[in-house]
Amino acid sequence: MGQSDQTDGSDIVDTIVDSFRHERPDVSSSVLRLICRIILAGRVLENDAAMRLKPSGLSYTDFDILGMLRVSGPPYELQPNQLIERVHLTSGALAIAVGRLEREAYVVRRQGTEDKRTRFVRLTDRGVAAIDEALSRRFQSAMTALLPMGEDRLDALSDQLDTITKRMSETPR
Repeated sequence: MGQSDQTDGSDIVDTIVDSFRHERPDVSSSVLRLICRIILAGRVLENDAAMRLKPSGLSYTDFDILGMLRVSGPPYELQPNQLIERVHLTSGALAIAVGRLEREAYVVRRQGTEDKRTRFVRLTDRGVAAIDEALSRRFQSAMTALLPMGEDRLDALSDQLDTITKRMSETPR
């Protein structure tokens, strides 16, 4: 679903909704429009993030992992299961990503001191510097685009998206 250069102010989402309205009137135009807007916004945000992260050499997954470690507070470490929960990766995908980040000296893995079975992933000083720079770059355009909406509108939109996410997660498959 890409953007369109239509001159009447409509875009690809409007075109899709109009097509569905004609061919599948049983599909709610309001629901379809919202789903398409969410998907399109997500793609625009992901593409912007990829472009802004490219100079740092970080992938979106790397960014997420380093970001979660950074906002965990000193000593900037989490257990792998905590990262899996926060970044929504499988254990195998996390292990591969952490290995890559460890080779770049952004993180180190360590064993627990009290329980040797416990493992931790810790951000290094190099990792802190890399993620702080990447965070600033990553959110620059989003803040420019979204802050003019006002904090109250952004909070309300966030709450509505949270409700949608919860309802969709609870819907039987």
